[in-house]
Amino acid sequence: MKGTQLGPGTPPFLFDGSLSTHDIRHSAVGLKEYADQYGILPPGIVQDANGEASQDLNILYKILEGDRSCGSFPPLGGTKGLWLAMGMEFIASALTGGFFGNAPGKPWGEGAIIFAFNSKLFNSAHMIKQIQDYLKQFKTYPGYHSFEISNQVMSRGWIEYPKSQLDSIIRVSNRSGINMNFESLRTGTIAS
Repeated sequence: MKGTQLGPGTPPFLFDGSLSTHDIRHSAVGLKEYADQYGILPPGIVQDANGEASQDLNILYKILEGDRSCGSFPPLGGTKGLWLAMGMEFIASALTGGFFGNAPGKPWGEGAIIFAFNSKLFNSAHMIKQIQDYLKQFKTYPGYHSFEISNQVMSRGWIEYPKSQLDSIIRVSNRSGINMNFESLRTGTIAS
């Protein structure tokens, strides 16, 4: 989409339509491994107790141990979340005639839009086949890896952990004083 100046004195608005994102914060073990390897966190992963961005490893360790008093993960979304929220607000405002933002005049936030879909439309054998055929065109897509892992776990009856991930889980649990028998996991198949 091309940037558009909405009026004199307003900044141009540009939304490029790219909303794909991966939230690294969903992988505590991945964060722990990254922190151990590089000695610092990437920007935007944690925030201190005042809500300021931080790369402090101690904040991450405390969050992973369940202590939120020193900081937290920031809200998911960032710039892409902002554009998604603004886009939905524009659509809802246009379709309902309600104002968006804090526009003068009648109270803003009056318009509401609800998207409701008949689930039967998405549950037909034909629709499912179309979706499957479409997804077969891609080697991977968001959610594919998780879907494959889930299928493997269900068929095997156990989870295969990479050795580095298992070692990291054991180190984190030992450091935080969690006394679980993770060593029994070592007796299963471990990928190298």
